[in-house]
Amino acid sequence: MGVAAVFTTLGVQFVTRRWHKLVSRQAPSALPARVDHAPRFPEEVEKLLLSSTLCYLGVTLEDGTNHQSLMIFTYMPQERRLLLSTRRDTTKFEALSRMKRVALLVHDLGASDSAAARLPKKTLSITLKGEVTILSDLDADYGVESPRSKHLERHGSEYEQFIVGENVSMLSVSIESVQICDANDQVQKWTATVQPSATLDSNRASNAAENTEKRPQSAKTRSKLSPIPPQVAVPSREAQTDLEPPFPLEVVGQLLSASSCHLGVTLPDGTSHLCLMIFTYIPQEQRVLLSTRRNTAKFQAISQLTRVTMLLHDLDASDAAAARLPTKTNSITLYGEVAILSDTVAEPYRAVHLARHGSEYQQFIVGEDIAMLSVSIESMRICNSSDKVKRWTRKLDGVVPAVAGPAAQDVLG
Repeated sequence: MGVAAVFTTLGVQFVTRRWHKLVSRQAPSALPARVDHAPRFPEEVEKLLLSSTLCYLGVTLEDGTNHQSLMIFTYMPQERRLLLSTRRDTTKFEALSRMKRVALLVHDLGASDSAAARLPKKTLSITLKGEVTILSDLDADYGVESPRSKHLERHGSEYEQFIVGENVSMLSVSIESVQICDANDQVQKWTATVQPSATLDSNRASNAAENTEKRPQSAKTRSKLSPIPPQVAVPSREAQTDLEPPFPLEVVGQLLSASSCHLGVTLPDGTSHLCLMIFTYIPQEQRVLLSTRRNTAKFQAISQLTRVTMLLHDLDASDAAAARLPTKTNSITLYGEVAILSDTVAEPYRAVHLARHGSEYQQFIVGEDIAMLSVSIESMRICNSSDKVKRWTRKLDGVVPAVAGPAAQDVLG
């Protein structure tokens, strides 16, 4: 080998070593290593996270109330984490900067099934609890397979405005626990600190006892429901209200056409908790009805803190999965006060709630341990796919004009 070749080889080796040292100094530090975690998620959780693109993020605000956002997410199975993105000048980003514990809700109930009061037997609702990390720009954009590039690859250019931008941060959520609820109202729990077989089996044992209370009531028991009184009519599109200010028309239309929403409450430890719920809107009273078992985390939460949020939207899961963003998409976040109705007051509303959803949902509505809830709406945010927000509040006497701005990130980012 000639002298020139030797020096060339040494030069290449020197440059290579310097490059590796530079990369090692600049490599992201906040991202977890690419290793297989144990215990693994249950199979049904893995499948739902890989097939879904939408989730509902719950955070706790400084005043202790819950805040919800409809988000697009990307699941990284090797690292057991979820990627999200959000603008830095949003309510949720401010909350995440202060409190790292979050809740995410993912489900496979389609908008068409919900509107038609169909409950597919394989329907799953999954609530994930974990810790969020706000990634630095270097952590978010390092390498050709950076978190931001993976997130953009998953959702496509139609969602680019929610992922790419100087003011858009990437978030990484490490999952610590999961609650899985099926169409029969049976619950399984998984935690990262216990082997999944032991976790799920122990919960199946406790669920077996709980489900004796969850089974649909007999015809004799159901016949005891109070008839629907004239002052509580079954909701219809023609119904009017004398209450002022009235809800915006697009909100009334969505409340009447949808049958499921996402309820957010604050737990006693200050963390957020989200649940998929069926609801009934009473337009004459601008009242939203819900039902829940009394032996649940959300019932215990609202017994102590009555401020809740409800999120509903008209973005179909099939559109989201195909990276389509319809121009008329709306995401509505409702803020209000919830009341647990006494038995005498509850029964007429229970009859309306059951009439709205039918016998297929009666296990969620009828039973000795099931309470009826009434939510009085005090304010709302209406966000569309054009990044515009309208705000309605009872105190300000109606709708604040639509504005373009970061608050619309609550639609999808």
